[in-house]
Amino acid sequence: MDIAMELCDQVFNYTKPYKLPYEFILIGGKKMSSSKGLGLKAHDITKILPPEVARFLFTRK
Repeated sequence: MDIAMELCDQVFNYTKPYKLPYEFILIGGKKMSSSKGLGLKAHDITKILPPEVARFLFTRK
């Protein structure tokens, strides 16, 4: 994040993004990680989140 802030400021002359806090999603007290087999499938996410939020997460890239 620090390097990105400096790049925005000194290289690209672009407004720095806001520093937004983030949280990990815990499953059974452990951090969700698909590499450890603790991830959620898209089918499960659509049951938990509102459709607009799930759609945004799937298509944001």
